[in-house]
Amino acid sequence: MLKRTLVIISILFFITTEMIIGKNQDFILKLDDLIVEALENNPDLKAQHNRWKSMEKRISQAGSLPDPVLGLNVMNLPENSFNFNQEAMTGKQISLKQKIPFPGKLGLKQKIAAEEARVVELEYLEKKIQLIKNVKKVYYGLFNIEKAIEINKKNSELLNQFEGIADTRYRTGKGLLQDVLRIQLENSRISERIILLKQKRGSLALQLNALLNRKSISPVGSVETPVELIQIPEFTELKSSAERNRPLILLWQTRIKQSDKKVKFARKSYLPDFTLGVAYTQREVLTNGMGGVDYFSGSINMTLPIYFWKKQKKLIEENYYSESSVQQKFESVQQQVESELKIKLTELEANGKLLKLYKTGILQQASQTLESALSAYQVNRVDFLTVLNSQVTLFNYEMEYFRVLSNYFINIAEIEEIIGGEI
Repeated sequence: MLKRTLVIISILFFITTEMIIGKNQDFILKLDDLIVEALENNPDLKAQHNRWKSMEKRISQAGSLPDPVLGLNVMNLPENSFNFNQEAMTGKQISLKQKIPFPGKLGLKQKIAAEEARVVELEYLEKKIQLIKNVKKVYYGLFNIEKAIEINKKNSELLNQFEGIADTRYRTGKGLLQDVLRIQLENSRISERIILLKQKRGSLALQLNALLNRKSISPVGSVETPVELIQIPEFTELKSSAERNRPLILLWQTRIKQSDKKVKFARKSYLPDFTLGVAYTQREVLTNGMGGVDYFSGSINMTLPIYFWKKQKKLIEENYYSESSVQQKFESVQQQVESELKIKLTELEANGKLLKLYKTGILQQASQTLESALSAYQVNRVDFLTVLNSQVTLFNYEMEYFRVLSNYFINIAEIEEIIGGEI
């Protein structure tokens, strides 16, 4: 009777304590700190940031005039003497030429370059929110694994106590050998599960270190338990937020604007470009005393787009097709974002309902079932395996609760990526 009472007290200790209490770790990982570290150190994000900054430097280049051309010429030098004072037409000339595109072309080129820089900036912002999502997914994945390991270890400790009691009862002729064997088998399964869970935790730790640009062998501490459930906004509100803030959507809107400017620029290719030139010619006084008058010259040249049906016309058609392609891609991205939002919002709502069901129903019912089995076991109305099965069932439900809780916050991270900001 004393041994039976000890078993009951041990089990009640486990089920009346908090469902799961976090293990003491050398250090606690705070999600906000990890996100800041990732944004500061992630090499892919840094590379995209530098690409954006490099594209910004092209804007002023695109709007600048071509470099002028300086010319130094010797004109009409007689080959029989190479003297500058033999012929009146001989002279030394300095010239300067400047190519000037038709008015409006440079402005459009600069705007197109600015739109391209904006596209790369939005690609950087898109990668930034993807990085934040990935850090959160790994973080909540670690939370799930750690809770599963903790629950399995607690279960194993309890089974070790059960095994001692069952073995004593078997040796005194009051119990069955199959009770001992069943407990040993269940404990072996738990040991196997813990090994696999630790392997998964190691993989997640490697992923986290890679996202933070840490050494792969850097230690990864324990994670915090997520906060309480949030109030989920309506789909229309989230969709509007995505249309306003999602870098991917803004990126394709920018590409549409850029395509429109490219079409306008292609139309201007029908218009000529100009080259302005000035020259100064210095002449020597001839041997006969004549000449020696210097000359100033000016010129204006223009391109003639006479092959327009092969070049300019095709350029316009090319940009029309490109503009249509970009518009269709934008519509596809909009549909993709809307579809992903619906899917993740449905998953979030389902996981939220499951969490409430576990907290207000399943876990309480499983705990009551175990207490009932303990009471029945105390008066020999059920066997030892019934108590064991009830205990294992409770622990399994606890693991499932934390798995759903982890998925719930992963869903939030995914939705925040979709809408381009926090919920």
